[in-house]
Formats: sequence, C-alpha cells, structure tokens
Amino acid sequence: MDLVATLREAGCEVEDHRVPGARGRFDPVGVLWHHTASDPRADPISSIALYTRGRQGLPGPVVQLLLGRDAKFRAISDGRCNHAGRCSKKVINEIKGGAAPVRSAAARNLRDTTVGNRWLIGIEVENDGIGEDLRPGVWEALLCATAAICRAQGWAAGHVAGHLHITRRKIDPSWPSLPSWVEARAQIQAEIRRQANPPLEFVDFSPRPEAKLRPDGLVEGWAVTAEGRVQAQHGTRHYGDLKGLGIVPDEPIVAICGTRHGYWLIAADLGVFAFGDAPVPSTHAEVMEIIRAAGGLASPVVSASRTDELLIPFAGDGGQFPLPISQRR
Repeated sequence: MDLVATLREAGCEVEDHRVPGARGRFDPVGVLWHHTASDPRADPISSIALYTRGRQGLPGPVVQLLLGRDAKFRAISDGRCNHAGRCSKKVINEIKGGAAPVRSAAARNLRDTTVGNRWLIGIEVENDGIGEDLRPGVWEALLCATAAICRAQGWAAGHVAGHLHITRRKIDPSWPSLPSWVEARAQIQAEIRRQANPPLEFVDFSPRPEAKLRPDGLVEGWAVTAEGRVQAQHGTRHYGDLKGLGIVPDEPIVAICGTRHGYWLIAADLGVFAFGDAPVPSTHAEVMEIIRAAGGLASPVVSASRTDELLIPFAGDGGQFPLPISQRR
C-alpha cells in the first residue's frame, strides 16, 4: 500500500520520509496504535532518524507512520516495521477476523507466542503516555488515517487494536481523552463510512420552473457539484448527470439551469451538458462563433440563467454568451 497517497487522498497532512521495510514477510491484517512515550517538548522532526534507522537492539524502520503533536503524519515505511514485537497469536487471529478485543492482553492473561510485525501496520502517536493529552487535531487525524488504511485494505474497525491488546508487556496507547475501545472503534467505523460517502459540496441550485413553495418552506429543484453530480431535491425527478455517464469535465461545473423535465449543466469553459428534455443549446461551431463575437472567453463562466429562447452563461468579467436553445437532441 502507498501510505502517503492513501492518507493524502483522505485529507491527512503527510511528510514523506519513507525507507524500505525491514526484512521478512509483511501480510498486514490490521492497524496497531502506539504512543511514543516521548517528552512533550520534543520536536517531532528530531525523532525521524530513530524511526527510520532504529537504535541499538531495535533496527529500523520502527513503525509505518508517526503522528506528531502538530497533527501531521511522518510516513516512515510502506513495508514491514519493527513496532509490534512479541505478542499473542490469539489476538492476531482475532484482529485478522475483524474482532479485535476490548480487554488488554494483561487482563486476559495472554502469553506472547508470536511476533506481530508481519501482521500489523503501526501508527505511533507522539505522547508521553503518563498524563499528556492529545493536542487539537491529533485525534481527528488519527481517526482519518486509520479509516483510510482500513478502507484501502477492505477492513472494518474491528481490525484496529492498541499495543496493550496484543501483549501484556505494553500499556499503550494511553492518554486522558482516549475513549473506550468500543467507542473508539465506533468512531473509526463512522469515519470509514464518511470517507466512503463524502458529503456533496454543491455549487449551484436551480428550481423546477413551475415549482411552488412547499408547506415545509422548501422548493423543488436540482443541485449540482463542481464534478457534475446532480442531486434532485424534495421530490424532483433525477434526469442523469456526468457521474452517471462517466464523464469528467475539463473545467468545473459552475451552474445548473432547469427546464420542466430536465436541466443544463454549464462548465467554467462554457461547456454545456443537456439532460432530460433540455435541448442542446447550439452546436460546438455555433458556440465558438458566439465566443468569438463576444471577444473571447477572457474570464471563466461563473453562473448562468435562461429565457424561453436563450441559455445565458455569464463570465466573471461581466461577459455574456447567449446560446440559442434549439431542439436538436
């Protein structure tokens, strides 16, 4: 797995310090959380060499990801790392099955019967482990990265554990605001769902032409995202969108204009996409002539409106580009 790409796609801030993994097989079945037991005054950059090169008795790389007190990740390696050490094979099997335990290995009186480095992707959180709490943004970053890894691997939150779960030798992670592991995994699962279905960010709304104010104070119509995804709102019918066609516009969609049973999507470069009963508003050649007659498209289109005969994209510099609405389909 490309950890840097995976985390950045999820919105995490990541510095790339990656080195090759340690020798040995690497077949990850879950994510393991740690705390570093480091001085709160420590500079996260000062510890990079320790995690990439290791120390006497512990060769590097020491962990896949280091999460600093500044809520920024340092990617150490995509491969096997020496972070888990000796641990319980029973717990490794539980994690592999998506049923990571809630109780610690010490509470379960489990013995170390295997080495966990082959099986687990480690995240070290910079924290002293003796009362220091997480700084702003760190918990959110930890959830984000953990969920991103789980999504990439096809895992649910039951594949996430702490070092204390796999060996009775350890107590980490430990900080005052760490919730119960039931709650922590619930938050991880919620973040997995959020990343799988990110909220839509709409750029424009067009009411259905004959729509009236509903008793609930809302209006029927269509909203559109910059990628050309259309959401029919409040009982209005959906007539398709660019996502459904597998089309990625060259420039972002900036406006939507509705008809009785359809709509146009208008892009910043004056590209127009018709759906439903919305007629194609001029051929490509006609559009090019309209742009030429207007002196060119010096500024991107930012909005659009329509009349019975015209679709009128409007540019940021005030330019208008009236497009005759033909009946060509």
